[in-house]
Amino acid sequence: MAKRPTRTTTPKEPEAPTAPSPAPKDHNKQKSALSRADRTKLRLSHIQQMRPHMAKIEELKSAMKAERKLLNVIRDAYANDGFSLSALDERLRNEGKPRKVVQAYETERHEVGEDLGQATYVQPDLFEAMPEAARDEEYWRESGYQLGIEGKEPKAPKEMPTQFHQAFMKGWHAAQERLAWAMAPAVNPEQKPELDPLLQ
Repeated sequence: MAKRPTRTTTPKEPEAPTAPSPAPKDHNKQKSALSRADRTKLRLSHIQQMRPHMAKIEELKSAMKAERKLLNVIRDAYANDGFSLSALDERLRNEGKPRKVVQAYETERHEVGEDLGQATYVQPDLFEAMPEAARDEEYWRESGYQLGIEGKEPKAPKEMPTQFHQAFMKGWHAAQERLAWAMAPAVNPEQKPELDPLLQ
């Protein structure tokens, strides 16, 4: 009978020992290695090195406080002359940003304002050049639209002249149609609804 070959196995290589994790520093042990006098000397040395920097920080704080006070005086004058501080601050925050970033922000801001019925005229000079009656009608139509887009009832302001009631209601109904369109199920992408009913 033929002798069956014996199976040979490759011996496993011994695993490399893992390095022990460093023991955490024992600050209490470090303290106990110093005498009381040495600890006092070391502590006071650190504190004395801190003091000039602490004093410098306080000095800068005082200077900043004085500058902030002067700045607020100028900002108050700016506001008292009829300028908007919030608009100024918004523009100042954009300083130093790439122009493309600012343009993208302005486009989005304008679109959000339109969608919420908050009139943002791209060319205010053209709006101001419109006849006064046309400007008033547009104003009250957009006021009605804004109430509608906010989901409020079409309660006209007391100061609205009666001749603009129709324009006001037209704006409110346009907003209701916009909301109904926005909440409706998805439609055929080729069916493009009117996205600016105020211009109908």
